[in-house]
Amino acid sequence: MRALIVTVWLCSVPAWAWAQEAGVELSMDDTAVEAAAARMVQLRLDNPATDEASHPVEVEAPVPNPPVWRARVAVWGGRLQYTNPWALSAVNALTVVTGVDAQSGGVWAAAALSRTGLRYEAADFSQDAHLLGGWWRVGGLRLGASLGHLTTNATFSNGAWLGTLRGLWLPGRLGVDLGVATTVYPSQTVSQIDAQAVGVLSPRWEAAVGTRVIVTEQEAKPSIRAGVTWRPNALLEVGASGWFGKSQYAVDAAGLSVWSNDDAFTGGYRGVVSWQVLPSLALDAIWQHDIGNAQHGLAHDFEVLGATCGVRATF
Repeated sequence: MRALIVTVWLCSVPAWAWAQEAGVELSMDDTAVEAAAARMVQLRLDNPATDEASHPVEVEAPVPNPPVWRARVAVWGGRLQYTNPWALSAVNALTVVTGVDAQSGGVWAAAALSRTGLRYEAADFSQDAHLLGGWWRVGGLRLGASLGHLTTNATFSNGAWLGTLRGLWLPGRLGVDLGVATTVYPSQTVSQIDAQAVGVLSPRWEAAVGTRVIVTEQEAKPSIRAGVTWRPNALLEVGASGWFGKSQYAVDAAGLSVWSNDDAFTGGYRGVVSWQVLPSLALDAIWQHDIGNAQHGLAHDFEVLGATCGVRATF
């Protein structure tokens, strides 16, 4: 039995999240937390809520204060359901992220645990991803990197290593977001390239459009992606994104989501609502729906749909 998976930024991390000032994502053969982690881990891993607006830093001239460090923790739980199940039924996932951040950089550690129900096997598929990462920001440039390891009960994916690099250049209203990811499985290496243009249309609206190319040892699988984020006020964010093309073995949310089985997808969409309940506490809800044409390596139309909910706190 081959493997399946986030968290965090979300299959694909929601495109609309790419332009925000904070964020996240993830994906495996058991991608139940992918949209949530992709949405709240990647962006908020790269740009956690430590900006001056939410956490003012008092400076007593002429003596500058040392960097202010803040701890944070996030927990997401999700469930995805296969329609027209062939070998796979449902995915349950739990993602936990902890980290410390200053004004211009930080480090984090995460665990993304998932279980996929199998219809014709004695035991369900399990996948645990453990990752370390960091982010750095200077001016309009934001950089992020992560390194992770997969532990599964399938020979195809057990012991796989993955690494991600991402850079967002947003000097003004327009910017460019570039990312690469490599997953080294026991039997093959999969590479992924993400490139998109980001636009901050107004304080309330952001949009992104771009492409993703996943390269396996057999072929290149391209897709196009687009999304938008709306902030009606300082406490609420609403986002929607969609994609169309080919996707397999996708990595999202800085590696928190790793879809390690060989399901082949052709399109999908995401919807996200984030509510800043308190200055140091936020709630997230993500709905995802993906469409595929080969389930677990067999030509068989199917869909994967479900929701992820989570909480983020800073201290």
